[in-house]
Amino acid sequence: MNIRKKLVLVIIDTFSSIVLLIPYLAYDFYNQFLNTYGVTDTQMGWLLTAYAASAVPSYFIGGWIADIFNPKKLVIASCVLTGLISFAVAVCSSFFMLALLFFCFGITAITLNWSAYLKIIKMLGNDDEQGRLFAMSDIAYAILSLGLQYIVLAIITYALADNPNGFKAAYIIYGA
Repeated sequence: MNIRKKLVLVIIDTFSSIVLLIPYLAYDFYNQFLNTYGVTDTQMGWLLTAYAASAVPSYFIGGWIADIFNPKKLVIASCVLTGLISFAVAVCSSFFMLALLFFCFGITAITLNWSAYLKIIKMLGNDDEQGRLFAMSDIAYAILSLGLQYIVLAIITYALADNPNGFKAAYIIYGA
């Protein structure tokens, strides 16, 4: 595998890991989310249900969309739109608006990103390289995701621990 393919693989994994992690910040940092947004456990369940309600059908729709449109442009659109939604979550104070934004996360993270991400990885190599490409992609995705989560955790824990709205910075960091 040449250096160009490796570079594309790292870039696409970086973007996709960020886009796919953002909706799960509420789950990964559950207590911080509850305290920051003042939602109950039941409301938190509804937020994740709103995300799932759009994400599950998006797995089916996303493949069709990735076949019609340029997958690179879909990933870029996904990054931009997910970033904008992240900023909106950071400033949001209404539960209804949070539920709507989480529903939108399912569209941007799954419909626009997931299938396009897989298609880009597939397009990087021929049939003999597919196994290696997807394995390297999964490894890079796991390492990047873990690293990003720990970086955000460190920022929230040390830099923003005294700020009651410090957790909102996680959405700003990921959105940027």
